[in-house]
Amino acid sequence: MNEDNARQTSGSEEVAFARIAAGAVLGTAFGGGAWALAGAYVSFSPAWLAWAVGVAAGVATSLFGGRGRAAATVCALIAVFGLLLGKPVLAELRHRMQIEALFAAQLSEAEYARFGAMAEAWAAGVSDAELPEFLIRHGLTPAAAPEDVDAAELERFRDQFAPALREFIETRPSYAEWRSRIIRNVGPAIEEARRVRGSRSGRLSAGELLVGGLGIALGFAYVALPERQAT
Repeated sequence: MNEDNARQTSGSEEVAFARIAAGAVLGTAFGGGAWALAGAYVSFSPAWLAWAVGVAAGVATSLFGGRGRAAATVCALIAVFGLLLGKPVLAELRHRMQIEALFAAQLSEAEYARFGAMAEAWAAGVSDAELPEFLIRHGLTPAAAPEDVDAAELERFRDQFAPALREFIETRPSYAEWRSRIIRNVGPAIEEARRVRGSRSGRLSAGELLVGGLGIALGFAYVALPERQAT
């Protein structure tokens, strides 16, 4: 009988621990998600929102039945992991949204139609003598007259732009396919440039560590306070 009681107690403790951990994970995900979304829509990292990770973890742990120092410790550990993981997610989300915003105007449906018309004109045949006028007519050079188009611009067009026009004619991509293709080809170069500049850094700043640590401490206290254990 005592053995049965021990097994039942052990089983209930495992269920309680799983419930508490699930609450902490959900709370951490909620707080980290709020932090990441806020950071994605502004040009700077909102360090003051890092506290949301720990506080949300503490509230959710409490709602899932977590009380006392043991539950608070589990909550804090999960929140620490969420805080460390949240910054790289925030940086990546913001980076992706910036790329989308960058291409939104340049890769509109109107631009797709203009590119298609340009490809058709190129496929109809453009001689070397006609090429400067072609670049001017389609806005591919700042030059106002054919004689002002320099050799470097002509070479760059032949090496970089002409292959894209030929590919368009050969494959006849839909707007979505054309847009995805350009982002896929150009995106890595932009990502590398931003990586070199450090704009995709996933490291926590001193302010984020301080505010995030404060949030975790508040979450811990919320779950561990003796008066909460008695409720």
